[in-house]
Amino acid sequence: MRMTIIRDDNLIIIDGEGYNADCSVFDDLSWIGEQYDRRTWGRFHALQWYGTEDEFGEYGDGREQPYGELEFSKPVPNLIIGNLGVFNEAQTLWESSKSAALAAAAAEEAEQLRLQEEEETRIREAYEALERETQAALEQSQAELEQSYNELEENINELLDDVDTVVSENNDENAAQLEQELEDLLADL
Repeated sequence: MRMTIIRDDNLIIIDGEGYNADCSVFDDLSWIGEQYDRRTWGRFHALQWYGTEDEFGEYGDGREQPYGELEFSKPVPNLIIGNLGVFNEAQTLWESSKSAALAAAAAEEAEQLRLQEEEETRIREAYEALERETQAALEQSQAELEQSYNELEENINELLDDVDTVVSENNDENAAQLEQELEDLLADL
């Protein structure tokens, strides 16, 4: 495992995947022993842990065993450690932070899905309402058109009846006039 802890950023990176966690648990450096002097070294800044072999079977810097380098806030040489010791807790913090980040991402994704479904439902309902309004308007237009057609048909039938009446009256007058003229002709004969 390759691990980096950056105290000021509360960041733990394991195998290239970083998550924020409370790294204040690493502020107590009393485990180093009497050689640690805060005035000279400063406070804990970072840890570089080389726990994965490279292609040559080494852990970096030609070492054959996992090791780590502690960096401090003052410009002093890094302290080399041979085991994680108190920094084993970083794995637990990292896993908790990863779980929390994944849960937050899942919750965000679920919320986005819920919002998308709400929007799709709203759009579908609006479309259905528009479809109902359109159908009602078409039915009303069709009813009005049928009524206009029936009124027009009635008007045409009334006009045809009027024409028939006029033609019939004219025919009766013409027939009476012809009959009179025939009678007059016959009388003259």
